[in-house]
Amino acid sequence: MTQFTGTYYKVIKANGKLKTAIEKVYDACNVNRPVTLAEVSSITGVPEASVSAAIRSLRKSKYGAHNVETTHVSNGLHSYKLTPNLTGEVPSPTIDEANAKFFRAVKKYNKAYVEWQETLSSASKEPVSPLY
Repeated sequence: MTQFTGTYYKVIKANGKLKTAIEKVYDACNVNRPVTLAEVSSITGVPEASVSAAIRSLRKSKYGAHNVETTHVSNGLHSYKLTPNLTGEVPSPTIDEANAKFFRAVKKYNKAYVEWQETLSSASKEPVSPLY
């Protein structure tokens, strides 16, 4: 027995599957005008935090590498305009972009490592031997 019932379910099931949150957000944003998280949430029934995550996902190559323009409206309110990637081509990062991403990750790792070492040294004044 299925947990989904009703006319809406029958229409979706006829198309082959129930829509994921990302697909719902894509459909709601693909209206050729800027929309807010609250608008998309009320249309789709997906919580605003999940809508925000889905919009970030739509930019990823795994979900189509769509262009999503963000515009500040007021007091923390933003609008999002989706421009679908209809070609299906995913832009490759340049060497400079890849290097920048790598060095950001290294910097983040080094900072976490230094903080970890400081935590260890402040917790115990005994030297920490390596785990060989």
